[in-house]
Amino acid sequence: MKRLILITGQPGIGKTSVLLRTVVALKIKGYKIGGMISREVREGGARVGFEIVDLETGQKGWLAHVNQPAGPKISKYRVNLSDLDAIGASSILNAVADADIIIVDEIGPMELFSSAFKEAVSRAIESEKPVLGTIHYRARDPLITTIKAREDAEILEVTQENREHLHNLIIDRVIQFLQKLVLRVVNMRIVGVDDAGRGAVIGPLVIAGVLIDEKDSPRLRELGVRDSKRLSPSRREQLAEEIKKLASKYHIIKLLPVEIDKVVETGRKLHRLNRLEAQTMAKIIAVLKPDIAYVDASDVLADRFKNHIEEILSFDVQIVSEHKADVKYPVVSAASIIAKVERDKAIAELGKRHGDLGCGYPTDSKTIEFLENWIQKFGFYPDFVRKSWKPAKRLKTRAEAKQTKLV
Repeated sequence: MKRLILITGQPGIGKTSVLLRTVVALKIKGYKIGGMISREVREGGARVGFEIVDLETGQKGWLAHVNQPAGPKISKYRVNLSDLDAIGASSILNAVADADIIIVDEIGPMELFSSAFKEAVSRAIESEKPVLGTIHYRARDPLITTIKAREDAEILEVTQENREHLHNLIIDRVIQFLQKLVLRVVNMRIVGVDDAGRGAVIGPLVIAGVLIDEKDSPRLRELGVRDSKRLSPSRREQLAEEIKKLASKYHIIKLLPVEIDKVVETGRKLHRLNRLEAQTMAKIIAVLKPDIAYVDASDVLADRFKNHIEEILSFDVQIVSEHKADVKYPVVSAASIIAKVERDKAIAELGKRHGDLGCGYPTDSKTIEFLENWIQKFGFYPDFVRKSWKPAKRLKTRAEAKQTKLV
């Protein structure tokens, strides 16, 4: 059952007619339809242009007309970019927000002159909603190539033989998809993933994932779950235990300094710490197997971070990668708390063995003092220090220079 169903075929074969029969039947069944159709307009038996119709509001405009005074020209018509943007693109965006099913008729040479239309179509295909549309059989555009290459897209050709009954096949497929979507939403399992210790010079980088049923998300707010940095250590520990009781499952991975040093020192561009974090988050998501995973993006480009996670996963899961996700989504805040508590435990354990080393961040004077004393005493760092970090390198260089002067 594909989510994107696009109809193609020779000019005049009846693509829009098939689509309209589908729309009428789905409306009768109670589904909310939004989006746009375009259809030819004739005067005195001659075609003079194409109009756009917003399926929800009924608003009409011109896609192209023989007497259009300005705009890109195709054959004897000029495209009306103003109506295409204001009615066509807007109707698609409104459908993305409010409709059960999104209609796009058509994705063709005239419509593709509009960047607003292309952006609206991109938003539609990236939504979780079913999209029905027509696609020009000869049009060439990166957007069309992208759509055709998607695993959740199906292209159906209208022919003389099937044009009277093809809509029935489409209706069945759309309804099956929507029924499956309803079941998925009812049983939605969500995961939040976040890290603790990314900028530290001492100790592990801890990444945690928390799996809950979406219906339990409000309970996280009731517990007082929020960004771990805004909570006291004792409150984090208390919440961590409550979160573990509420969660269906959780998973933690600790990245040791030696692992981090290796990718920072030897990894090529885009294959360093950000990629290591994305790979680790993917491992956690693979263990927890949610329907949706919310992650706090470590990359300055949140979508790139999302892509790095998706390229590792071998099953279907929606990834929501955003900056400050630990502030926006309680399930990510929960993961942030678990990760922070686990890192604090690791630092406390190191402190028991080696003395007061602060919180492990280079902004902590106790951490810097610990590193200075260690390097002066031993001449090298222990395995729980990230040797690739600039503060550690600076301290080591300074200590070596001082030792050279003494010699």
